[in-house]
Amino acid sequence: MKLQFVYNLAFRTLAFAFFYLVLIFSTTNADTVDNAQSSSKIEADERVTRQLDKMENVEGYTVLPFGIVYIKFTLSDGRKQGVFIGHRTGWYHGHEIRNVWSPALKFKEDLPRELSLDLLEQSHNMKWGGWANNGYTIRFVVQISANADKKSLWAAMLHSVNVADELEEKHTQKDVF
Repeated sequence: MKLQFVYNLAFRTLAFAFFYLVLIFSTTNADTVDNAQSSSKIEADERVTRQLDKMENVEGYTVLPFGIVYIKFTLSDGRKQGVFIGHRTGWYHGHEIRNVWSPALKFKEDLPRELSLDLLEQSHNMKWGGWANNGYTIRFVVQISANADKKSLWAAMLHSVNVADELEEKHTQKDVF
C-alpha cells in the first residue's frame, strides 16, 4: 500500500513537472502583467488580429477577457473544435513566442495514469506542439513566433485543432470543444 502511494506520488509529480514545463512558454514580461492588473479588459494583440483579418477561411473571431482570441472551426467531418490564441507572449533565447491551443478533454478528477503516459509519449513524438494540463483540462499547445505571418498562424491553429479533436473523439466519442 505504501509503495503504491509512493509510486502514484512520484508519477503525479513527474507528470505535473512535464506539463508545467510545456506551459512555461506562456510567461509574460512585467509590462504585460502591469497592464493586466491596471485594465479589466485587454485588447487582442494587433499582430494576431491583423493576420486573422487577412485569412479568407476565418469567418470571424471573438476576443475574450485578457486579450485571448477564440475561433471556432468546423472540420471536414462536421465536428467543431475551438482554438485559442494567447495575448501574452514570452521570450526564449531572443525569440518572442506565443501559445496557440485547443482543448481536448476535461476531467472532474486527476488525469488517469494510462492517459498521462500516452500523452507524454505523444508529446515526445510530436514534431510541433505538445500536450498540457491546465487544471483538469487537457489541451494541445503549439508555440509560434509572436510575429507569425498568416500562413504560420493558420498552420498552428489547424494543427492544434486537428490533434485536439482527434484525442477528444477517441476518448469521448462526443463533440464538446
